[in-house]
Amino acid sequence: MHEVSIAESILDLIERQLGRPRELSEVAIRLGPLSGVSADSLDFCFPTVAFHKGFGSPILTLERTLVTIRCDACGTTYHLPDPISPCPSCHSWHRTILGGDEFELLSATLSEENHV
Repeated sequence: MHEVSIAESILDLIERQLGRPRELSEVAIRLGPLSGVSADSLDFCFPTVAFHKGFGSPILTLERTLVTIRCDACGTTYHLPDPISPCPSCHSWHRTILGGDEFELLSATLSEENHV
């Protein structure tokens, strides 16, 4: 399950910004279905990894995106949870995938106990 190493990398990035591990209340991630990351696996392992790295027990908020596709035949832009369907307008399979591979750290919120 490579999501454990992904969780570690997210927390390493946060630690570099903070200078050291600090207790967090929430971490928000934007995740697309073409990112190669299992949202369920990341959600499962994140709290344990965060606790063991010294970040407390933050809530992981996942903003899930859709696949954005432009039909090359008719120009329609549409959104789907996966790219396994033809264009809803003309039923063509000739298309360009514009988005859906997002994996972004949106925010990390310090717990109130860290505020001075």
